[in-house]
Amino acid sequence: QSSSKQWYQRRVAITAGVQEEATSEITPEERAAKAAEVQRKIAERKRIVEEKDKQDAIMREKIRRKEGQSLGEMREKRDRDDAKALAEDRRRQKIEDEKARKAVLDKIKQDRMNKMKAKETANKEEVAPQPAPQAAAPQPAKEYDECRLQLRLPTGQALVNSFKAEDTLGDVVAFVRDTAKLDTFGLMTSFPRKQFQPSDYGFSLKSLGLCPSSVVIVSKQ
Repeated sequence: QSSSKQWYQRRVAITAGVQEEATSEITPEERAAKAAEVQRKIAERKRIVEEKDKQDAIMREKIRRKEGQSLGEMREKRDRDDAKALAEDRRRQKIEDEKARKAVLDKIKQDRMNKMKAKETANKEEVAPQPAPQAAAPQPAKEYDECRLQLRLPTGQALVNSFKAEDTLGDVVAFVRDTAKLDTFGLMTSFPRKQFQPSDYGFSLKSLGLCPSSVVIVSKQ
């Protein structure tokens, strides 16, 4: 390894000596020509690099324009497809609306025809002699033995109890007072609307029209 290193050093020294000797033999004109040649080569190399950069820039611009054109074409195609789909939806909706309108008109026409037929039938029945109506046999009034009352308290609670038809309204008052623990209150019906007075407490539930069942409202006083 030491001999190789020594050989390399001698080689470098010999080469440097040759170059120095060769340089010392070059005239100023040759040195200037060599310097000019070096500058020319440098300028040429710079021109080649700049030309290559210019060509690369042109190529990149072409690629960019091509890609932009492709995107534009894709966008235009998408817009055309959207417009076509929208037109198809509108056409389909128009057909459906027309069908619905026709169905409505047909139904109106059919209803008119049915009404005309019904009117003609009614006119024919009016012209035909009608049998004399038979008098309906009078129905005996139904007697009720019990009276079922639903008593709505001021709290919203409902009391349901069955009374005898001959029980008086005073019996109902006593039932409410004992069951709901109320001292002073009034009784009334909503339909037909009637406010009972203390003078009504002696009448029977049947005579007051509360049979067979009624809803009585208990109100505070």
